[in-house]
Amino acid sequence: MEELKAAGDIRGFGLGVRTHRLLLRAIDSGRIDVILPSYDYHSIRQSLNPILDAATGAGVAVVNGSPYQAGLLAGIDLAEAAKMRPPNDADLARARAIVAWCNQRGVDVGALAVQFSLREARVAATLVGPRTVGEVESGLRHATEPVPAGVWDELGDFLDVLTPAAAAGGEAP
Repeated sequence: MEELKAAGDIRGFGLGVRTHRLLLRAIDSGRIDVILPSYDYHSIRQSLNPILDAATGAGVAVVNGSPYQAGLLAGIDLAEAAKMRPPNDADLARARAIVAWCNQRGVDVGALAVQFSLREARVAATLVGPRTVGEVESGLRHATEPVPAGVWDELGDFLDVLTPAAAAGGEAP
């Protein structure tokens, strides 16, 4: 990859994994241009913050994967999702609370999820992972639907009082 970059055949390359220690190793190597972490930066969990800081400091771009947290913030039926998750799942509990919070304010949880990532200056791009034309359309709608400005300040306060988030980077606490 480095030879292809040096030859001008590609402009950059990187690593897409969930494990934070591997992302940090790649960033610290000084050899990559971009990372694609997943499942760790959204309103349910912001455990990617140290990685975002390291990437920014090293000039490594970040493409945030899964702002919907595997669909939990995309408007799916959370009762159905619960059937495929472990009992007492921290992400599911936080998703339920966030969905209820959004419903009380008339805010589309999907718009909140996508824009939460888009608003983060340390994130260069957000990958919503559409599989169908309908999902492409909903991703675009979620990225552009107006969210009242005051919601973001309220959301920060709300997230501070939720039950603790799950472990970061696919690793046990």
